[in-house]
Amino acid sequence: MLSPVPSCSWQSAIAAQPQSTFKGYVIGGLCWFAIPFTMATSLGLAARALDLPITIPGAGAACMEP
Repeated sequence: MLSPVPSCSWQSAIAAQPQSTFKGYVIGGLCWFAIPFTMATSLGLAARALDLPITIPGAGAACMEP
């Protein structure tokens, strides 16, 4: 089976100290939320600043017309 993550990454996570593993998972979880939230906010504000025509049905369908 081809995996995008090398098995050595999982082995090092299991072999790490519990405190280090906990910090890594917490930081990873925060990034998992913060990066998409930041991208969506900055792109939304840019669209408002450029006065792009954003309609509620178009935004809900994630399909914006030029």
